[in-house]
Amino acid sequence: MLLSIQISLVVCTLALQACSYDLDIDLNQPASPAEDSPTAEMIRTTDRVDDTIKKVSLPQSIPRMKEQRLLQNFRQRQRYHETKKDPKKYEAILKQRRDYKKSRYSNLDERKNNERKAFSSYMQRKLEEDPNFQRTDRRKDLRKRVREGIATKEDLQMYDELKAKHAAGQRASAKPCSVKCVSPPHSPQPIAGDVDRDFLDPLLETDISHSLIPSPIRAEAHQSPQLPSQQPAPSHTNPTASLSKATNIDIRKIPKASGKRKLTLEEKKERHALKQRIYRQNVQKDPMKHEAQKEKTKVRYQKWWQNLPTERADEIRERNMHTARAYRQRVAKATPPKTAKKSKRTKKDPSQQFPKDGGSV
Repeated sequence: MLLSIQISLVVCTLALQACSYDLDIDLNQPASPAEDSPTAEMIRTTDRVDDTIKKVSLPQSIPRMKEQRLLQNFRQRQRYHETKKDPKKYEAILKQRRDYKKSRYSNLDERKNNERKAFSSYMQRKLEEDPNFQRTDRRKDLRKRVREGIATKEDLQMYDELKAKHAAGQRASAKPCSVKCVSPPHSPQPIAGDVDRDFLDPLLETDISHSLIPSPIRAEAHQSPQLPSQQPAPSHTNPTASLSKATNIDIRKIPKASGKRKLTLEEKKERHALKQRIYRQNVQKDPMKHEAQKEKTKVRYQKWWQNLPTERADEIRERNMHTARAYRQRVAKATPPKTAKKSKRTKKDPSQQFPKDGGSV
């Protein structure tokens, strides 16, 4: 009550003062112009930053070891130069390096070692002649010219020779060829019959329309495809029919059914019987090996079951129980119910139940 009276008195005094001085004062505005008015324009501005908020300092990062690395490298170079001034120490270091290289490359066979030495000397000589020297393969350049359609007649002839050799399964450098490949001099000849991996690219498999020179490979490639009537009819015979009479067959060599046609029930039964017969033959051949394999499988399964999580083990047990229950129900439905046979009991003669002499039965 007193508080409300005091507030009303303050308001009345302010109003009287305003009337006495003829001033239009809005009591809702701040008393002095120095105060900030909370208008919408000032609220929207974000130019001001409150300096009273202390900035959270980031944790100190791990100091980098760059100076230590540089110092270590400098000391290593310094030790090397000091050692190089002493002939005995420097000779010991060179001997150590020679022994290391010798021990590293002594286990390689002679052909690889000779090839490595020839190539290293070749590259060293080329780099001395031209510091910007780079290895180039003229076969790749040849394929590039053929692909871009700027190959000459000689290029096409070289290309046909290389393609024929690749089709025959020989390396292009196994026999003297008109194509000169950049390779180290005096390098050993490769083994005959080895496939040239440089030609295993899609360019050789595609058809190229630059038939300026006849080639047997192009002739085969440009043959007209066979009509459906000329193609041999697909055989829908049993895939295991030819194997049913065989003996000593590896089970991995049994052909599987194609995805276009499923095996019939008779074919599945024959295939299963063949697998069982092969299994029995393998057991008869080496029973000890079979028992050892069974023991290994058993131990591996036990280890797997022990490491299995509890939830997964419970799930597997429940699934196995459900499968066994379904199997028993299916077998029970398939087998006819057994009819109870009535036993023919003969009725005993009452005169024979008790002996005539009055003894116990």
